[in-house]
Amino acid sequence: MFNKSNSGHSTLKIPQWSHISITVTLLSLALTGCASHNSTSKTGTKTSQSSPSSHSTGSPASKWMTVDSSTHTVTLKMNGAMNGRLNFNGYANGFMTITVPVNWHVHVQFVNKGQLHNSAMIAPIAAVKKKTPPKPAFSGAAIKNASKGIPSGASASFSFIANKPGKYAIMSGVTGYGTSGMWDHFNVSSVKSPSLTVKNG
Repeated sequence: MFNKSNSGHSTLKIPQWSHISITVTLLSLALTGCASHNSTSKTGTKTSQSSPSSHSTGSPASKWMTVDSSTHTVTLKMNGAMNGRLNFNGYANGFMTITVPVNWHVHVQFVNKGQLHNSAMIAPIAAVKKKTPPKPAFSGAAIKNASKGIPSGASASFSFIANKPGKYAIMSGVTGYGTSGMWDHFNVSSVKSPSLTVKNG
């Protein structure tokens, strides 16, 4: 609707109801934009939190075994008596199996996590059923004073060459600990590379 002013120019007069319509339309568009922004933000956050890579965990072998194929050396990390029980890395009674190739160098790092003296060694598999102090199956395959052990929180290591194929046990050298379950399988065979596997009871 046009009206002429005193100066002779025409002016557009917008009805009052049109102002209300324009205001409502602009408000609706603003709210729609905010809603769209919030929806995108929430979706992006959820995707980031559910990303599989952020929750990945290593296998037992990657945590406790390091392999150097160039020097034919395998390093084992053994935590003894975890959670107040007689075990290695939480596994006892043969529930962990370590297999290494013949003539590989084996380095064992032992940490006593228990309250009592403890130790680690590689012994013949038959030793796990004997109540007499076990003897190492290979030269150097035990920490020093294995029959006495080291105190709580202490660490010790030993190294040897697995030059005899067969089935052995990694076990505590303290008398009676092996027969109480502190042992796991240690095999030496013609495999190409070392392995460490566990099973749940």
